[in-house]
Amino acid sequence: MGCARRYGLICSMGYAGGGDIPHAMNRTENHAKIEEAFRKNIPIAAKAGVPNVITFSGNRAGMSDDEGAKNTIAGLNRVKKSPKTTA
Repeated sequence: MGCARRYGLICSMGYAGGGDIPHAMNRTENHAKIEEAFRKNIPIAAKAGVPNVITFSGNRAGMSDDEGAKNTIAGLNRVKKSPKTTA
């Protein structure tokens, strides 16, 4: 049993390989790497009782808000459709 659970606490958010602040879902070239990390790590988080994982949109670096949002939605939909990420 983990230290937090011993004291009645849970980790409410974990990191499962969802990129980092500058490089994440708003760039389609990052989608495959993030999806692979999520496929591997979300089931581990679920087994450990961590109910949520975080990802980032990424820095714009000149990209429009609309393009960044569209790319992020597409990346999240790839993960959402992944059967290995459902707990």
